[in-house]
Amino acid sequence: MANLYVNSSWASCGAGDPVFLDDGTMLLYGTDAFADIQSAVNAASATEKTTVTVFDGTYSGDVYFRVSATGGQKADIEIVAEGNGAVVTGTFFLGYFAKGVGSENWNAEVAIDGIKFVNDDTADTNSTSLSIEALNALTVKNCDFSGEASYRITTVNGCPTPEVDFEDCTFEGGYLNLVSGQSVTFDGCTMTEVNANIQGGNGVAFTDCTFNKTLTDYYAAHSFYVVRSNDVPVTIEGCTINVDSTASASTVPENDGDWAVLWERKTGAKAWTVSGTTVNYTSAAAAVSDLLFNENATTAAANAPSRVTFDGISYNVDGSAADVEELIGRTSGYLIVESPASRGLYEDGILAASTDATTLYVDNAWAGKAVGAAVTLADSTVAYYGFDAYSTIADAANVAAPGVETTVHLAGGLDAKASISNGQNIVFTGAAALNWKAGWFFVGRGISGADRDAVTVVTFKNAAITSINPSTGQSSTGFHVSGYDSTS
Repeated sequence: MANLYVNSSWASCGAGDPVFLDDGTMLLYGTDAFADIQSAVNAASATEKTTVTVFDGTYSGDVYFRVSATGGQKADIEIVAEGNGAVVTGTFFLGYFAKGVGSENWNAEVAIDGIKFVNDDTADTNSTSLSIEALNALTVKNCDFSGEASYRITTVNGCPTPEVDFEDCTFEGGYLNLVSGQSVTFDGCTMTEVNANIQGGNGVAFTDCTFNKTLTDYYAAHSFYVVRSNDVPVTIEGCTINVDSTASASTVPENDGDWAVLWERKTGAKAWTVSGTTVNYTSAAAAVSDLLFNENATTAAANAPSRVTFDGISYNVDGSAADVEELIGRTSGYLIVESPASRGLYEDGILAASTDATTLYVDNAWAGKAVGAAVTLADSTVAYYGFDAYSTIADAANVAAPGVETTVHLAGGLDAKASISNGQNIVFTGAAALNWKAGWFFVGRGISGADRDAVTVVTFKNAAITSINPSTGQSSTGFHVSGYDSTS
């Protein structure tokens, strides 16, 4: 594997000048050391993978992964940031696609890790940080995308790239402009005030992602959405969608065709699947069922449930469960509706169970069960997996509401790993053996903002707790109790 290095501070060097890494390794400028990323890509190997290490600095100008720009086809290239301050202000052009110009396709894989893309080019209305065209595969990890330009990433029309993966990236503002592509996935990404606009391709999947969106005033000619698709199957799994319309002074009319968190623009298009996902509304300024999913229908009857399958999602509103009556009526699978006073589990639109959400059950024997699956408790009563029954302490702790005493019944062998904070009040009871090597049991960790003064309470009451794999040594784990002292 070949290794090349880029540091903007080397710009004053001349060809052949020696430069040194922190460990004393000597490099030669223009051979394996460069001041810009494009020069390193041009120098990459044509026969073996090249890793390009980019040091902190601001790198302007565009970077082309194209045969005509690099002087020939290269082997796989990985661009890796060394540190947290490698900022790219231009565009990465990944391949070039045009009918009959196959020699311009980038016949190799590209990986990008840890780069901060900041695109403030507002003069070019099509400006984007990544222009994804024709390459064997693209993997982007731990990168940040922001700026004043309209687009964060673009898959160019006709893009034949078979696989495009984004992992643990953050996107702020602008559009994910997915015009084409065989398969695009987002895993563990956070998107704040972003519009995911899917115009073409074979499928887009969002897994374990967080979407944060603010709904301000309603405008009849201005659309609002988190994810929008023309005729592309969309999968949303294990995600959290937060919509805050506190600042909105007006209400979105019911059945408005241009407003939806999830928006299918083409009637009769390929279906969506939304599973294991939590939708949180704050002061939703709309008929919340229509705001969740819209097919550009003009009536609620036309906005049929067949186009989307909701299975095992939580739907949280700052009102009553009745606020989502229409959504419940056209839901396939399991839907968990949460309001401040109660939780309801619905199966195919019918209430299967309800609870005041203050009693939960945890047993590792339930691991792998489907959301909504009935489990029998020790007293022969029934609970429902993913609703009031869980297989890990961590999952149950995530459900417990702040400021409300919640009793969690433990049973079996369980991982001790959990995090309880921000005013939660949890009483643990039952008999269980805790595996301490699984991770820390945090109490009060990560408190910030308005929650700094919240009192977090953890109580073990009538609990028979034993230990599995008690942790010792410098890498030990166990209880970690912390807090914030507002007077210090």
